[in-house]
Amino acid sequence: MKILVSITSYNRQEMLDNLLDQLKGYDIIVFDDCSDNLTMRSDIKYVVFQENYGKKNAWIKFDKIFNELSKKDYDYFFMIPDDIVLCKDFINKSIKLFDNIVDNRKISLSLLSDERVKHPNWTNAKPLDKGDVILTGWNDLLFVSTKEFFEVVDSVEVPKDRWDGNESLGSGVGSVLSKQLYKKNYNMYHSKESLCTHGGHLSKMNRI
Repeated sequence: MKILVSITSYNRQEMLDNLLDQLKGYDIIVFDDCSDNLTMRSDIKYVVFQENYGKKNAWIKFDKIFNELSKKDYDYFFMIPDDIVLCKDFINKSIKLFDNIVDNRKISLSLLSDERVKHPNWTNAKPLDKGDVILTGWNDLLFVSTKEFFEVVDSVEVPKDRWDGNESLGSGVGSVLSKQLYKKNYNMYHSKESLCTHGGHLSKMNRI
């Protein structure tokens, strides 16, 4: 079983190192958004962007990442931001949950469960309880999938007028991605119980 873990990172060296320590033994690519000072490990592959895409151009970064991953030959792909702490045996638990979903239209399983999974979000799909997972109809960019995800996704370009009158909005990548896959009749799930934790620190992309 071949597994690839992709980590998006920017100016969080300590958190990145902690995450890498939790993922020893797996193939990893760190996609770095032009950090000020990045310490690289010899056993990890890094793709370092030459400019910081920030919030409003984050979709460009993700287009590049998704394109890169579509060329990789692995059974399972993980997408994880650098400010995440994983539960014990995170990889195996996530894959087991994903494999146990009986649905030939499943495309991703998001691994952080919060209040949003209880309500329609982005696609306005009504969440449906499926046992250990919830059919939510949206993806929050912290997920496990197969290569099919990267083969079917198109550009996640976010309209420039997204922030007109509201600069506090996030990057919009998750919203565009979810709506696109939902329109293509793919099913996106969330784990009912979070397999990781996130929070307690400032956002690097969206401080507002």
